[in-house]
Amino acid sequence: MQDSSFLNAFDIISHFSGFDLSGLFSNNGIHIISEMYISAEYPRKIIEKIEEVAKEEGMKVTKKEKGIRLLGNFLVMVEINRLTEELVMVEVKRRGLGRDIWKEKFKPQLSALIYQSERQVRR
Repeated sequence: MQDSSFLNAFDIISHFSGFDLSGLFSNNGIHIISEMYISAEYPRKIIEKIEEVAKEEGMKVTKKEKGIRLLGNFLVMVEINRLTEELVMVEVKRRGLGRDIWKEKFKPQLSALIYQSERQVRR
């Protein structure tokens, strides 16, 4: 998580589901849901917030090089990559039956950390 290298355009494009080829190599039929967020928070703070909720829910927490893995009634993998000096991209992949727990417990905590531009785009 201390990696100082930034994502380039090819890295970012490869994270979008339209370019995800992992389904071609997996035959277990388990659907993986992926979400991405941009945050101006430190990766450490994002991980701490997710860990806090995971422990409250009795999930096993394993720290990884660029993120965290949560295991309980469902599996969650969170990877954090630096975009710029100020912004990080948070990618969350989950599978299993924990949709309600994710929606009610984790997502509200992450929503508070999502980057909001000061300048809003006009519609």
